Amino acid sequence: MLLSIALIHCLNCIICMSSESNAIISITPDLALDMGYTYAGGLGVLEGDKFYGAAALGLNYYVITLLYRNGYVDYDFDENDNPVPKPQPQPKSFLESLRLADTYVVRLRNENVEVNAWEYRLGTAHAIFLEPRGPEWALKLTDRIYIEGSVEEKFLKYIFLARGAVEFIRRNIGLENVRYIDLQEAYAAMVPIILRIPGRYSS
Repeated sequence: MLLSIALIHCLNCIICMSSESNAIISITPDLALDMGYTYAGGLGVLEGDKFYGAAALGLNYYVITLLYRNGYVDYDFDENDNPVPKPQPQPKSFLESLRLADTYVVRLRNENVEVNAWEYRLGTAHAIFLEPRGPEWALKLTDRIYIEGSVEEKFLKYIFLARGAVEFIRRNIGLENVRYIDLQEAYAAMVPIILRIPGRYSS
């Protein structure tokens, strides 16, 4: 019930802000679709509901997130029936549903990081999954959802999300076409520092 109320509120905000048919953008660490292992819990489910709702309403909507090659977490059981966590490799069918929308470079840790931006499209709604392609250390940043090897890796993961999202917006949407950017929790908090467009952010 609470999730439904939150979804209605979010979609009402989107409709009110979309009167000029400009792009509405959400930046989030996870996103629940009908396929793939791309979310961990409630935030991802809400973002997925917004994506499908925007598509049904015909809104020019973008949700930008990360492509996690090994999903979140699955479980096996050992000989004593204790749960043993393991990765969730993405299904081939999900990866094949994505289209390479753009390739570009962002700066991270004073190095160039190559980014692939993959798109899953449903009508007028676009789900963009950002994937680092090198150097080697950058590949680990998006291995798993909310699972990192260190505090530094966690910090770099969300800097990558912010810079990758901003560069995608500049190259593929255009700042002049941005009506509204919805930042999900603290994970996208670096975006307004990188992209200064006062009055067009919400969280």
